[in-house]
Amino acid sequence: MIKERIKELRKAHKLSQTAFGEVLGVSRDVINNIENGRVEPSELIIKMIVNEFGINTQWLVNGEGDMIAALNRDEEIAQFVGRTLADKEDTFQKRLIAALSKLSVEEWEVLEKLANDLAAPKEKEQD
Repeated sequence: MIKERIKELRKAHKLSQTAFGEVLGVSRDVINNIENGRVEPSELIIKMIVNEFGINTQWLVNGEGDMIAALNRDEEIAQFVGRTLADKEDTFQKRLIAALSKLSVEEWEVLEKLANDLAAPKEKEQD
């Protein structure tokens, strides 16, 4: 049942009903009523859970598939950049993103060659 999966998700994130509700912009009572089966979650609550926690909609609604939604490359990048920018600290990740944002086309080409060279198997080491 969806109420059990919502509770499972909340506990997996180690959130109280109050904290879980705050993430979704609803009160603890709303979460409590959903988890205890007194009300069904609205379409809006389901969408907010899916978006806020990266949850597979089919898992949440029907119990099918994995809990965590598979992300495509663009979504993974957006999620990484979002988490990085949300950090208040001046982290290496923020400094790296800032540096990358200033690269010219030619510098990107050099960086791509370097990355390809690092990823390529070393033929000399295999001899």
